[in-house]
Amino acid sequence: MTTNEKALLLHEEWKGKLETTSKAKVASREDLALAYTPGVAEPCKVIAADPEAAYRYTIKSNTIAVVSDGSAVLGLGNIGPLAAMPVMEGKAVLFKEFGGVNAFPICLDTQDTQEIIETVVRIAPAFGGINLEDISAPRCFEIEEALKERLDIPVFHDDQHGTAIVVLAGVINALRLTGKKKEDCRVVVNGAGSAGIAITKLLLTYGFSHVTMCDKSGILSKGAEGLNWMQEKMMDVTNLEHRTGTLADAMKGADIFVTNYSVLCDGNTVEMPPKELELLYCLASSPNQVFTREQLLDRIWGYEYLGDTRTVDVHIKRLREKLKDHPHWKLGTVWGIGYKFETK
Repeated sequence: MTTNEKALLLHEEWKGKLETTSKAKVASREDLALAYTPGVAEPCKVIAADPEAAYRYTIKSNTIAVVSDGSAVLGLGNIGPLAAMPVMEGKAVLFKEFGGVNAFPICLDTQDTQEIIETVVRIAPAFGGINLEDISAPRCFEIEEALKERLDIPVFHDDQHGTAIVVLAGVINALRLTGKKKEDCRVVVNGAGSAGIAITKLLLTYGFSHVTMCDKSGILSKGAEGLNWMQEKMMDVTNLEHRTGTLADAMKGADIFVTNYSVLCDGNTVEMPPKELELLYCLASSPNQVFTREQLLDRIWGYEYLGDTRTVDVHIKRLREKLKDHPHWKLGTVWGIGYKFETK
């Protein structure tokens, strides 16, 4: 049975990865009177007098909404709210299992920016935070900014900030291994959607000053046609040399390459100068890929996917010598924390 077949079977068996479990035991009339009427009126009156008390007396203190419109789900694209449910349930499981935070999927049957904003504003009283998930760019930027303005609870867009945090952590480790300084590194970020822009912002904040962004049209530069409003803003702080050309042109002299897995697969391998490229840094989006030594050398990268975590892969030039002795290698940083170099 393949992983995909097993996953489908388990999802049918689970009929959803979440359930509601009561903390309050109701085994007697007194229990019922305390958990519900008439006793429940007391916390209601306290909260009515002091809204902050909701954090003491309700699940608001440790519950977030995982909100999606299904417009940019994983590598599947715009598959809609129903098809997005398994992913949002999975994210809620991650919050609970790894952070002890209650989370619930809210999949909205609209892709209108204002409708999403208004809907989230109206459900916000029940939650202590909002996690936006798999909403396509550039709408996701507008939605996040509007919600941060209007709500008094944290608003987090996982595709932006979660991905950016993992990337920066992995890059910091890679710099330590290679002895490079961030001030001297030239970075190429391939992809100018929600994740690519957030990654670029965080790298700039950390102190990388030479960052070039690319998309399917090639290098993004100030005044280029087809840029959305957020990409135009990014041109004020990236590609300060006003370079133009293809992704291969951007790679010349690069030290760090941040990209999606698909760029290096399915015949889309980028021509890269191995002597100049110290690091090839990939965000992996497809599971269960193990490359042979020859494939790894051809593509100058390694790949590993573990469980539900997003895996970050870093290829370091000196490993090429080690690869000669091993038929298979996999290497990666899980959650951007540490490196694994293993034979398989």
